[in-house]
Amino acid sequence: MKSSFSWKSKLFALCIMLILAMFVAGCGSDGWGDPPRQAAAVDPVEPWTVTATAADWLTTNPYNDKHDGGWVYSAREDVLYAIYPESYSNFNLYRIDHIGETSAVATTYVYGRHGSHPVIDDTGTYIYLLPSEETNQLERYNTVTDELETLAAAPQWGTFSHGAWKDGKLWIVLNDYHLYQYDPGTNVWNDAMEVFSGRANVASSGPASNLIYIIRRDAGDFFSYDVMTATLTALDPHPYGFNLGGNGQFTWFGADVGFIYAMGGCSGTSAIYDIAGGEWHSMDDPKTNSNCVGHATYDTSRSRLYVADGSSNAFYYQF
Repeated sequence: MKSSFSWKSKLFALCIMLILAMFVAGCGSDGWGDPPRQAAAVDPVEPWTVTATAADWLTTNPYNDKHDGGWVYSAREDVLYAIYPESYSNFNLYRIDHIGETSAVATTYVYGRHGSHPVIDDTGTYIYLLPSEETNQLERYNTVTDELETLAAAPQWGTFSHGAWKDGKLWIVLNDYHLYQYDPGTNVWNDAMEVFSGRANVASSGPASNLIYIIRRDAGDFFSYDVMTATLTALDPHPYGFNLGGNGQFTWFGADVGFIYAMGGCSGTSAIYDIAGGEWHSMDDPKTNSNCVGHATYDTSRSRLYVADGSSNAFYYQF
């Protein structure tokens, strides 16, 4: 028996099916056969207006004296890594589950790190333990294999050093006030580059940027440095000055262009630099520190900027 559908009806039905298929593909992808479009990274809006939340558990974990040292956040593991070398005798790198409220010693490093701050690479594989006021030695901890290794010694010590990771390399200002670069691919420190008229800290920037940021102690002189073109640009200084004692809380946060957070140092005042807008903003809720500053890091999974003061307080700004 012949079908009741004519060839015209079949052609019409086929066209309708093709149109529907193209519509569904277009709604879920960037083009034919492409994966679904990912949401664009969005920075917080006016983060200087955010009120801080107490992070009570972190005030005593692993112990409450946070005068020196630093935190770094690992997105791969969703944990914090921290060192607290203020006592000159604590050589532990801690792995802290800041959500589950547990901690453990990840490794015990070899060289004193008083006045230093750890740096994590882009993959979350390595934690770099930087030169300090006690040593020019560089160590790193492999978070995957649980191994600690000593790398090439730096040209200088690094009193109150706070480095940053950018372009697959470590960037830091050492005791001769020069900017240096360490390349893990060759295990080599480069010759001294830009010189600053005092000690300085370094912060990174967003993943699409080639810039690092440098802030100098006391006056808070502030610069950007393009690691691809070796271009140093002077920016507006920190409005309240910047004291490196005890490790200045100086870090990038955001999702796209982002911001720079900087505490003023011992009994100093916090401010946030709007990278896109090119200006500093006083914070509506500037938590005051005690016993000099501790450290800050950005939890990218929850958009939280965790900050510790020098003694027993820890808090976060939720963006």
